[in-house]
Amino acid sequence: MDTHTHTAIVSAADFTRAITNAALFASADDTLPGLVAIHLTPGDKGRLMLEATNRYIAAREEIDLIDPAAYDSDWTADQIVAHLADAHDTPRPTGLGVSAGYTTAQADHDAKHADGADHEHTVRPVPETTLDVVADVKQLTLIAKTVKQVAAQASPYAEPAPMVTITWDDSDPHVQVKLGGGGIPDMTMEADRRDSPFPRIGAIFTDHRAKGTSKNAPAGWDIAVQWLATLAKVDDGTKPKDRVARLAFDYAAGKPVKVTIGPRFTAMVIPMRPAETGEEATT
Repeated sequence: MDTHTHTAIVSAADFTRAITNAALFASADDTLPGLVAIHLTPGDKGRLMLEATNRYIAAREEIDLIDPAAYDSDWTADQIVAHLADAHDTPRPTGLGVSAGYTTAQADHDAKHADGADHEHTVRPVPETTLDVVADVKQLTLIAKTVKQVAAQASPYAEPAPMVTITWDDSDPHVQVKLGGGGIPDMTMEADRRDSPFPRIGAIFTDHRAKGTSKNAPAGWDIAVQWLATLAKVDDGTKPKDRVARLAFDYAAGKPVKVTIGPRFTAMVIPMRPAETGEEATT
């Protein structure tokens, strides 16, 4: 049987933060092996999505994919100017500041290729992934802690910055997690793949509609305190002093309560019961 290898590369910082967030909402009930896990799956273009649920609250977050390869489109002004001199016999522009120098060099380079050139240049693509796997949450959490500790030893001047490569082969019972970059030795860890199917929680998110103004719409919901406390632990990647609105709530009659934290984290909470019904729903 043919097998395929699926890979996703993300920053070490995003990996540790997103795994830690997702682990907050994964089940701890070992009789539900499909929920004692984190689902890693393609998100919007250029992103990896992490999902977790304990049946009472479902959470998902997207983090950026990265491509550590070098592309000509990343060239600095000096690199473009050097290339113009070497490959296009064009002298270096003089008397220009950094910004103007880059703009002029890029315009000169574009003009040279518009007239025809004997070579092409690579352009950085939007990263994509086919990784779609469910892995043990306890092991991923331990891996995330190790990644955080080791990545903290990286040199702030080393390029590329610490990154994590997540790899899974269709026939492999394990998910490989490799830490590299940052001037630190590469290290590879693994987490067990979960065979149990992960619930299709995506429908809960896409089906959620903003509440209307029906007379029967609830004025609010009563949410279990432990879920509010857990949501308060979510790290949205911003500094505490920059967090203006930590929890944004939205709900629709008969639907779970939608909670948004930062630009990439969303959760759906099953409320205990609706609050008193009002003449018009309020935010």
